[in-house]
Amino acid sequence: MIFSTEFWPFALLWALVAAIVSAALAYSAGDRRVGEYRREQNVSANSLAIIAGGAAFVVALLAVRFLMYYLQPSFQGSFFGYWPVLMFALVPAFLIGLVVGGGSQKAWTATAFAALILLGVPSIQYGYNAWGPGNAQRFVELPNIRIAGPEEKIPPTDPDRMVLVTRSIAVFKGQTALSTESGIASRYGIDSDTYVLQYVKGHRYWIAPLSPINSGDTFWTPLFGGAATSPGYVVVDAENPGKDAWLKIGFQISVFTNQKWGMNLLRWVYQRGYTGGMLEEPIFEVDDDWHPHYTISYVKRPFGQVAGRKLEKVIAVDVTKATPTLTEYELAEKPKWIDRVVADDLVKEWASDWGMYGGEFCRTSSWNFWQVAFGINKTNTMQPADVENLYTKDEHNVWVVPMTSTNGNDHTVVGTLVFESGENKGTFYPGIKGFNEPASADDTMVNARDNIKHYPVESVQLYNIYGELTYVAIYASPQSIGKSFGGIGIVHAHSQDAADVIYANDKQTAMRLYATQLARSGQAGGGNESISQTSKQSKEISGVIQRIAVLPSSQLGGTPTYMFIIQGDSRTYLVTRDTYLRMPLVKEGDEVTFTYLDTQTAETAVNSFSCKSLDGKPAAKAQPAVEQPSGK
Repeated sequence: MIFSTEFWPFALLWALVAAIVSAALAYSAGDRRVGEYRREQNVSANSLAIIAGGAAFVVALLAVRFLMYYLQPSFQGSFFGYWPVLMFALVPAFLIGLVVGGGSQKAWTATAFAALILLGVPSIQYGYNAWGPGNAQRFVELPNIRIAGPEEKIPPTDPDRMVLVTRSIAVFKGQTALSTESGIASRYGIDSDTYVLQYVKGHRYWIAPLSPINSGDTFWTPLFGGAATSPGYVVVDAENPGKDAWLKIGFQISVFTNQKWGMNLLRWVYQRGYTGGMLEEPIFEVDDDWHPHYTISYVKRPFGQVAGRKLEKVIAVDVTKATPTLTEYELAEKPKWIDRVVADDLVKEWASDWGMYGGEFCRTSSWNFWQVAFGINKTNTMQPADVENLYTKDEHNVWVVPMTSTNGNDHTVVGTLVFESGENKGTFYPGIKGFNEPASADDTMVNARDNIKHYPVESVQLYNIYGELTYVAIYASPQSIGKSFGGIGIVHAHSQDAADVIYANDKQTAMRLYATQLARSGQAGGGNESISQTSKQSKEISGVIQRIAVLPSSQLGGTPTYMFIIQGDSRTYLVTRDTYLRMPLVKEGDEVTFTYLDTQTAETAVNSFSCKSLDGKPAAKAQPAVEQPSGK
């Protein structure tokens, strides 16, 4: 930092401007007498100007240098984007000029006029571009939200890539990996805030860089222009809580989001010319060859350069070697390994503006807009609930935002927004509604019947499981130095009773239980609760039992459940005694007829069941589920 040459010429130029302004103010006061009684002496206007100019030069030089090095302003907005520089240079110049000049009337008049200009112009400019019905509609149109048809379904998520490890669990597991390589734990740490969930070669991981922790590496070395390097990063399997974390080393990472001076990532990028926009959402990502990078969203204010936020480009910084390399991508050209560039806070901002001012009532008239803006009338208004990042079947990355009404006592979802993670674009699905928001599902999961140890819930996410809108929760077991995996909870989004929550110690058991529950309840393939375009209907089949056995109760939460196969069929079927009371009497060789939930998996649950030798006739033919009208 001490020997950094960036921005010193720029700071010198503005220090000179500040010196001239301050000298002019002091000179305008004319000669003045200074000192105490009997020691007063006359000081000429020229001398006052020199004193004021010199003092203003030094103060402005340091202030502007501080601004550019630490605060990194984006050159957008008032005075061609130079408003922050003007404030840091001219405010001390006017104050010093006033003090040295003795506060003459001319100096006060000039200062008041300058303050009016410096504060008035930005205020007027912001109000012109951010307030009023017309501007509200510009904010509404900024994310390019399309309204889907009432029957359209949101892209199906991928339950096979279900995240079973939350960030706090990843932090706990990642810490243990530091001891797997000699000399790592004493020199490097892992900042919990740097863990990023991402998709690498068909699998999801939590990944975070190793960061220097010794003061010599983190303070003194970069202070004098050097850079300490990190050998790599930690990887935590996000889908398998039983797998140990591991280190990927052999790199030379020299910039970080949490380090000082020249080792700070955003400062390094800013100093390479990215001063015309905002550098947001810096995250650590690896490509498909496991090479480490940082990706940064480059965002600009589209309305008068003072209001709104729009994603413009993506910046990728390759930190494989000690000297980072920077690559800039247009949104349509970014490589597939870059998981997301639209930050969650940007998504929430877009969703809030669209939900508040995008309704028909607000657009009808200016009077209606002002009623909405001041909370007098909330007709057709919505607000976002929790923002969740999910992956679809095609490895596509999206933000899912359930929208609720602005009634503080209403927690029901009235529609679902899905934002692209790499574009200024989203889709609103009005037909995906009628269930409680994630925060309400959180309470339901915590009170699950089988959560006997009262584990807290770390995350609640919406998934498409067997074509059904489903909440999945991860339970975390508190430890002395973090949290570990405590279990998984699953509940149908339209049936948030604590008694309906499936709680299990592993995903396979939870999925089996959930399939069985859906088969028993007949919810599978329903109407509005389905979020998949490939929602499965119940199917009927007849055959002869080849093998049958009762499953251990520990695998099915205590529910009496039987597993069987029929001749000529490779699938395994599950049926509970709740579905067929005479199930314990069924044996190999019996001819049976049953309907099943076609989940296209190796195990599938039975909806209805009949045994010819026990019942004398086959089960009634299954009827397809009848789709209910929207909102029913």
